[in-house]
Amino acid sequence: MSRTAWRVPKQPKVALLWIFILGFSVIIQLGYNVIHQIQDVPPEPNLFRLILAVIVDSFSNHLLWELLLNGFVLFSLLVLCKQLIQLVKSSKRWKGYVDSIVNPAMTEYFSEKYKKENLRIEVISDSACIAMTAGFFRPKILLSTGIVERFNEKELEAVIFHEMYHCKKLHPLQILILTITVECLAFLPVIKGLVHHYKVWMELLADRYAIFRMGSEIQLAHVLLALLKNDSSTPKAYAIQFADESVNYRLMQLIDPQTKINIPFFERKTLLPSIVVMFIMTTIFIYGCV
Repeated sequence: MSRTAWRVPKQPKVALLWIFILGFSVIIQLGYNVIHQIQDVPPEPNLFRLILAVIVDSFSNHLLWELLLNGFVLFSLLVLCKQLIQLVKSSKRWKGYVDSIVNPAMTEYFSEKYKKENLRIEVISDSACIAMTAGFFRPKILLSTGIVERFNEKELEAVIFHEMYHCKKLHPLQILILTITVECLAFLPVIKGLVHHYKVWMELLADRYAIFRMGSEIQLAHVLLALLKNDSSTPKAYAIQFADESVNYRLMQLIDPQTKINIPFFERKTLLPSIVVMFIMTTIFIYGCV
């Protein structure tokens, strides 16, 4: 497989562009609505009274369609707060778990072995087969003793090259941003499909990079099939795991690396409600600006 094969193709770029366009449009429209309503509230020296006045004004002194936008704003803010709280809790819990079972000897071995790749690799003492990329700004590869003991050196190398691609592209950070976007903009269900499309391509490109570095797809295919037969891992929030829901597309690519992968951008049933919501929001926004 050539070097160009694991560069980002057009499809995920299109998906990411539409996610940005829809997300940016919603933020502009809802943001304008909030600023417009704050201007209607008389200034208060007391911060608590000011917030209370804004809330009262938002849900009592406006027309029905303005209340609809206020509902979207409130929903997005509540979901954002929930996501951030969950992120802090899960990060602390996961870090404590990893620190308590880290295997210093094996961690040093793999870190030294891949020193030239400038990789942060940590091995944890866990019988489950775990291979994942975690960390937002300085991601690292986490391997369990279970996966190290199960596969041979070449197969482990293929896994590490796959995770290396996720590290280089800061995919855990991208997953965090995209997950929060999906949750906060749940009233635009088409975004969920676009995000899923992009996440599948993350895995396909990581596989292509590993195939390029290994010179063959055999080792990667063997590992993936073996993990599918005995998947005892549990999902970790905002981390990239080696075996996930994109596995069918990955197997298709590994069976025939030259095959053209067609991944739907979204489910058709999510398109109409998303168009209706965007039409209503845009109409209210234009009406408010005129």
